[in-house]
This record gives sequence, C-alpha cells and structure tokens, in this order.
Amino acid sequence: YTTTATSDGGSFVATYVTDPAPIPSDDYFSVTLTALAADGTTALTDAVVELDAEMTTHGHGMNVVPEVTDNGDGTFTATPFLFHMSGHWTIRFAITADGVTEKGYFDVDCCE
Repeated sequence: YTTTATSDGGSFVATYVTDPAPIPSDDYFSVTLTALAADGTTALTDAVVELDAEMTTHGHGMNVVPEVTDNGDGTFTATPFLFHMSGHWTIRFAITADGVTEKGYFDVDCCE
C-alpha cells in the first residue's frame, strides 16, 4: 500500500507517516498528514484537515476520535489513532483549501 494519495477531485495530494512506525497492534499511535496542492510540491498552509479510520470489511471505525492539530507548515497531526483489530484498515482524510473540500484515503494493513 502507498502512503501517498490524490484527493477525489484531483486538487490535493496527501502523504502520511505514523508514530510509531510500523503501526502497533492494539496500541495508540499518531498520524501526520502532509497536505499539498495538486503539483505535489506546494504545502497547503491555509488548509483544514480531517482524519479518521475505519475497518470497512467489518463495517466499523476506531473506538477513539482523533483530534487534528495544524502544525502551521502544511502538516497536520491526528491523535489518538487505535487499530484495535488486525486486518485491512482505511485511513480517510478530507482537505479543505481555497473553498474546495475533497476527500481521499489510504489502505493500511495492520498490524505486522
């Protein structure tokens, strides 16, 4: 799976890292997303980002609600995340910038 995704309307590119990495099984971690313009190089320092995760094959999300902090440099850190089951998870994001909101996701295989 990739750690880079383009939003559904093609206006934004997002990448993410976790802390710790790899994602721990049934333990808290954080996700830091970098929000970029479609060119893939221009940081979106005026964006609003939402992050969450779900286990789509099981029809449920996480047992926690992460809070997103704008780091002021085009990165946004969401914590806490908690994948309480092993398997396929989807980290979902929404980016709003310049009056445009678009969504995207990352597929994640948890936890090795």
